[in-house]
Amino acid sequence: MVEFKSCSLSHKSTSVQVVLRKPRNNESPSVSWYVGKSLLFRTWNPINFSSLEWSTNRTTVIRNRELSISTPEHLSAALLLWHHLCAEVYVSEKTRELPLLDGSARSWIEQLRPKFSFATELLFYDVSESFGFEFPYGFCEVTPSDTFEVEYSLEQEGYADSAFVSIYAPEDMLSVLNARTFIFEKQYEQAKAKGMLSGVSESSGLLLQPLGKTHLKVLNGEKLRFPQEIIYHKVLDLVGDITLLVQELPKVKIRIHNGGHAQHHQIFKRLVKYVHSRYPSKI
Repeated sequence: MVEFKSCSLSHKSTSVQVVLRKPRNNESPSVSWYVGKSLLFRTWNPINFSSLEWSTNRTTVIRNRELSISTPEHLSAALLLWHHLCAEVYVSEKTRELPLLDGSARSWIEQLRPKFSFATELLFYDVSESFGFEFPYGFCEVTPSDTFEVEYSLEQEGYADSAFVSIYAPEDMLSVLNARTFIFEKQYEQAKAKGMLSGVSESSGLLLQPLGKTHLKVLNGEKLRFPQEIIYHKVLDLVGDITLLVQELPKVKIRIHNGGHAQHHQIFKRLVKYVHSRYPSKI
C-alpha cells in the first residue's frame, strides 16, 4: 500500500491509499474506488457505474446517494500504465477528495513504479461512429481512428495554444502524464471570491498570467516543464475522465476546442456502448 498526502482543491491536507496487486485466481484486473472502506464503484461494472451521478466543479466529481469522490482523473490516467493489475484506491472519508500532489500524474507514477513495472502495451477498443457537438465558446468532433488521438485547442484570457497527441504505447503517455494543472490569475481571483480553491497551495499547479496570445508568465515560482504543458494537461484530464469505467483507450480522434470536464463526460457517454458491446461477458 502506498499513501499519498497533499492539499486538495478544498482541503489543506488530505490523503489517499493505493494498493496495486496481481489478480488472484480467476480475478480480472480492475480499479476499485473506495470512500473510506465503502466501495463507490469498480471498473467493468456498468450497472453500478450507470447509477452514479457525474458533475464538475473545476474537477470531476462522482457520487451516489451517500458517497462521493472528487478529482479522480489524474490517478485514473496514471493507472492505465498498470491495466494488467488490480488497483484499490481508498479516498479519505473525511475529505472525499484526492490530493492534488503537484497537479499532474507524475507523483502518482513516481511512488507506484518502484513496486510494479508498467504494462508493456496499452489496451484499446474500437469505435465505429463519428459524432460531435457544440457548446459555449467551443466544439468537439470525434471520428474513428487506428489509435487514440487528440487535437486539443484552447483560447482563454487572450492566450491561445493547441497540440496534437497520438498515443500508441505507454511511452507516448509520459508527456501527458507530466503536465500540471493550471489556472489563469483572473480565474483564480474569481474562484477565491466565491469561496472556492480553499485548499490549493503554490506547489499544486500553475498560476498563470497571459502575456499576449503566445506567452505566459508563471506567478507561483515554477517554470513550465515544457512549452505546451498547459494544453497537454487538458489532454491528461480528457484521458483520465474517459478511462474511469475501463482501463482502455478508445480508437478515436478527438478534436476539441475550449473543452473541460463537462465535455469529456459527454464524449464518454457516447463511447460507453462500445465498451459494453466488446466485453458483454466481462461487464
